[in-house]
Amino acid sequence: MKSTRMLSTLVLVAIFCIFTACGGGGGNSATAPTTAPAAAKVSESRTYEGMVTEQAYFTTRYGDTMNIDLCFPAESADSTEKAPGRFPVIVELSYTTRAGPVPDCGGVADLGVSFPEFVRNGYVAGYVNVPGTGESEGGPWNYGDPAWALRNYDAIEWLGAQEWSTGNVGTIGGSGNGVSQVQTAPYAPPSWKAMIPQVTSGNGYMLLYPGGIRSFATASLVCSIPGGMAYGQNGTYAPPQDQSEWERSVKIWTDKVYTAQTPYCPAVYGFWDHPQKDEFWDAFGIANREITDIPAWVWSAWDDLFVAGSIDDYEHFGGKDNMLAFGFMSHAGNAPGFDLTNEALRWFDYWLKDEKNGIEDELDSARFRYMTYQEWESKEADNWPIANTQYTKLYLKAGSSELPMGDPLVEGALSGLPPTTAGSNAYTYSPIDGLRNGYTGFSQTHNETNPENRDIVGYNDPGDRGDQRLENPLSRVVYMSDPVEEDMEITGPITMTLFASTTAADTDFIVKLIDVFPDDPAEDILTAPQPGAWLMIQPGYLKGTFRSYESDYRRQEAIPVGEVVEYNIALFPASWLVKKGHRIAVAISSSDFPYVFPNENPADITVHYSEEYPSHIVLPIIPKK
Repeated sequence: MKSTRMLSTLVLVAIFCIFTACGGGGGNSATAPTTAPAAAKVSESRTYEGMVTEQAYFTTRYGDTMNIDLCFPAESADSTEKAPGRFPVIVELSYTTRAGPVPDCGGVADLGVSFPEFVRNGYVAGYVNVPGTGESEGGPWNYGDPAWALRNYDAIEWLGAQEWSTGNVGTIGGSGNGVSQVQTAPYAPPSWKAMIPQVTSGNGYMLLYPGGIRSFATASLVCSIPGGMAYGQNGTYAPPQDQSEWERSVKIWTDKVYTAQTPYCPAVYGFWDHPQKDEFWDAFGIANREITDIPAWVWSAWDDLFVAGSIDDYEHFGGKDNMLAFGFMSHAGNAPGFDLTNEALRWFDYWLKDEKNGIEDELDSARFRYMTYQEWESKEADNWPIANTQYTKLYLKAGSSELPMGDPLVEGALSGLPPTTAGSNAYTYSPIDGLRNGYTGFSQTHNETNPENRDIVGYNDPGDRGDQRLENPLSRVVYMSDPVEEDMEITGPITMTLFASTTAADTDFIVKLIDVFPDDPAEDILTAPQPGAWLMIQPGYLKGTFRSYESDYRRQEAIPVGEVVEYNIALFPASWLVKKGHRIAVAISSSDFPYVFPNENPADITVHYSEEYPSHIVLPIIPKK
């Protein structure tokens, strides 16, 4: 009940924020033929000093109206006329735009990309108001409805057919607007030549049920932010009239309020009733990405809610011309060393303008660009996972005198050698503890360990990097290594094989990989963590009734009470430098609220390690060059 009330509160807060911030105004109605004249001149590659904005409306295959906010190049800053010629198009398939035009194409848009810079470089740029948002009919929007994606298809083809268009359309956008791309891509509009999905995923089940456990963080995000927006933007179309911009905007928003559904969570209709990956998820949870051959450059962050989903997208896109960039951005901004706008222009110039600018070389030998956290260095590799990765096992073992076993927070050791003697450690889980344990804070506004970049951590960090020592030691067990003898780069997928017994037929398992800092104070005490701090590298989740991250999640099997069972848990992918003198720790528990909802079943859990039950974590170590 408390969780339900919290979700409802988040929705109401988001709705309030949206309505108090909304504004808008009128715009010009752009009409154009459905096919571009063959004789139209294609604009040459150059820059433009001015911009002209328009609102376009067209009719979809379903007979309803969609609205697109467009910005055109102009010859000079004071020009009111569009520059002559035909231009490629870059748009965001967006649920976040409001009724009325987007002034100056939004300036620096969501996630750090400048749409005005696209226009200056010879693109028509703008925002497709997806069904049920802005002034587009067809709502309420729903990721699981093919009609929603097919309306997006119609928008892309309309853009490709205009007299001012070259017929080449690219898309960009993150979070829900990235989902909008990924879910539409399998329908393959012919005019769609390239895309950049940012911090997003086409795998809805993975987001809402990480490891089969119901996610509070994702549900609160998708229900409160886009859900609140959809509550206020339910696809009411109002054509330009002889009335003030304010009056028109008020009418649009009033109509939307009266036609909206509440409670409203359009992105996840019904997910609560489908904890297994049944036909419900076949319909809308997972895009058919294997048949998508549109070149995609996936951008994401190691500390974002969509970290695993972004990797999942990249691995499942069916095209041969995909790239991956990780660690340079978040939900809140971008990092130094990766100019989002310039990189986007390079991508679109290559695919939409056929400019040879180095992208072709990167597709050949540097598909994967990334930043390693704690090292803060930009790197590149031929692909993901990196070809020369050394997958290294660290086994759970009994503690030794060489480790800080006097520390009450540590139960055992991590070692590269398998255990030769049997051992076990137990902890107790209760639903009440489940509501109190887990995060050491819901989010952080910047990364204290990187003074050069204060915005690299997103607002919805899937596992706060705050000091993990603050968790309740009675409801988890911890295993710690000796200090590492040299810097160790961990980049790639991380998995845990865990042997455990439990007194409940349904138990969740949470694994956290932790960087344990030395006890000595850092040189710069104003920016470094506290001495001995435990910073989480990544968490992993698994509902025990599914047994393994490789499960199809279609069927749950009760855990045999008291028996030792093998569980295979996938942690979120990472790129992290464990520095010389630091230790590596693994913490095992059964709760991580508020990222996931607490299991309702109390349980006593015992972790086992022996020759018969070799519990271990597998780390992707990148050898030094």
